[in-house]
Amino acid sequence: MFVDVGIGSRLDITDYAYFDGASTTPPWAMDQETGEIKTGRFIDFGDGDLASVRSIMSASGSWSLDENGKLIVKEIETEKLKVGTSEKPNGITLYDSATQQPYCLRITNGTPVSAEGECSSENISSPAPAQATPPPAENPPDNQAGEPSDPEETLPPADLPADTTQETPPAVEPPAPEEELPAEAETPTESVEAEPEPVPPPTDIGSDTITP
Repeated sequence: MFVDVGIGSRLDITDYAYFDGASTTPPWAMDQETGEIKTGRFIDFGDGDLASVRSIMSASGSWSLDENGKLIVKEIETEKLKVGTSEKPNGITLYDSATQQPYCLRITNGTPVSAEGECSSENISSPAPAQATPPPAENPPDNQAGEPSDPEETLPPADLPADTTQETPPAVEPPAPEEELPAEAETPTESVEAEPEPVPPPTDIGSDTITP
């Protein structure tokens, strides 16, 4: 059973003239078949509660509150707004002005992060721990704008990280020079033995040889 106030109608039980006994007309009447209120007065609960209500909706449809706690309104003006809890963090669904697609905006490690789709308790997972970013090289190689860097390019020693150990090749000793022999040793002087002088042949002086 529900109460249909009707467009432009209000419930009113504060017509105290009814209780003075002078009137026998009830302040409002309800149609038992349709639940429509047959009067233009409002109901004053006297600071009481409205319990066991499934949903409330406006006559124009501009706002409503359903049984699941979903509130639909045209405009919200408030002094304080909290979204989600520490046990169930959530985000805010926004629509892209260019593509008109929904995006979920949430906070992860103190930084705003957006993800495609609407926010829900199912697609909000626990944030991953923050990872430390290694510091950049002290003197990165110059690279012109628009040119991709060569992965095989070898960095100079000054651009290598501090923890990189560069092995020094062992020094190669030059071969010892050959010793030069002195000129006398290279060309030793051959000793030439003196040949005996030839003996002249005897002279034939004939028979006139004088014998002493």
